[in-house]
Amino acid sequence: MSEDLKQFSILRSEALKRIDSSKVFLVGSGKGGVGKSIVSSLVALELASRGTKVGLLDADVHGSSVPTILGVNKVISVGRMGFHPIEFESVKIMSLGLITEDEVVPLRGERKSGVIAWLLSMTNWGDLDYLVVDLPPGTGDEVLSTLRLTDGLVRRSLAVSTPSAVAIRVARKYVSLMREEKVDVIGVINMAYSLDGTSSLFGEAEDLGVSKVFRLPIDPGVEEFIRGVRSWRDLSSDMLKGVREIVDELISI
Repeated sequence: MSEDLKQFSILRSEALKRIDSSKVFLVGSGKGGVGKSIVSSLVALELASRGTKVGLLDADVHGSSVPTILGVNKVISVGRMGFHPIEFESVKIMSLGLITEDEVVPLRGERKSGVIAWLLSMTNWGDLDYLVVDLPPGTGDEVLSTLRLTDGLVRRSLAVSTPSAVAIRVARKYVSLMREEKVDVIGVINMAYSLDGTSSLFGEAEDLGVSKVFRLPIDPGVEEFIRGVRSWRDLSSDMLKGVREIVDELISI
């Protein structure tokens, strides 16, 4: 066994100790820019608003978005037992972006896997009911590393897509990977859904091989939320209804 694999194995053991009682929700897609980080953030906030203990891991090493979306600009502090996550409305947040800030992080291969293992295993999550993981685009090292680190835990996944045939085609690969790894994909989220219903997914659920499609509408209030001038609770009723439906499905299985 190589030194990298030995180190990964040690970190995985530590990660499982820290999140062993958590249910893990993986939010991903094959395509970038489809709204995964928005979905991850809103799902985590909705879960926390229901009185559950929630962690949110931003697993996008090269393009972390969660700190920007939630307006969190503090730097992670380090204690004797590891990193202290930043809290936002009772959600414990961990992101490489809270450590490196705006610095470029050029990583490849096993080093990216190592960073995910490091973030997950060295964070003082405390007792969590749920850990929401905002995955990066694609099915590469960060995604595979997250799957290896959480193997053995209760895991469910959401696939996020836009109505574009290109986005759907790539999302299908993500769904296939989750199934190969025995992760239950509870549905696909149709972002950029217009309220008149014209932006439906091509083929709907059947095209991605999932049983359910959740619809989140185009809501200008999301950008205001990101800019810090609107609370997430003040998003459109259709947006909030969609988020609640997603969370209801996640916790019901």
